[in-house]
Amino acid sequence: MSLWRIGLILIALGLAAVLVATALSIGSGDGETGFAGCVIIFFIPVCWGVGSPGVVEVLLLVIIALLAVVVLLNIFLATRVLKHSRQGPQDGVAW
Repeated sequence: MSLWRIGLILIALGLAAVLVATALSIGSGDGETGFAGCVIIFFIPVCWGVGSPGVVEVLLLVIIALLAVVVLLNIFLATRVLKHSRQGPQDGVAW
């Protein structure tokens, strides 16, 4: 699977999560909102959250889980590229 497909899948999943959360909160009158974000600066994640305490904790846990998935994906892709660069092309196959 190519990197642009993985990127599009991640964007689609994020958009779907926002739409589902919005659809679920429309029917109930006592919805809680919050926002959480994370930025990686020189291998150090800086995460923050704003909103109701229960919501922010859950959102920060989701952000941490997503960061772990991204790190594992980067490790997988980097090892794949390193193996490919050491072996050289075989039979004209790129991967």
